[in-house]
Amino acid sequence: MARQSVSVPRLQGVSQEHFMQHLYPQRKPLVLEGIDLGTCTSKWTVDYLSQVGGRKEVKIHVAAVAQMDFIR
Repeated sequence: MARQSVSVPRLQGVSQEHFMQHLYPQRKPLVLEGIDLGTCTSKWTVDYLSQVGGRKEVKIHVAAVAQMDFIR
């Protein structure tokens, strides 16, 4: 099976409005840089998620390759 290479665009400073109106509907991979993700990057620690999630079961997907496609 031949391996296919896909170019992934890198965008900086995209607003939420632009993302939702123009990028999200395309459902294509891209790298967003320099955007405000809020407090999740510091707040979502293992301890925090354990406290707020309680004993809920979650699925964790682990792959040997970075090109996982969860839609298919």
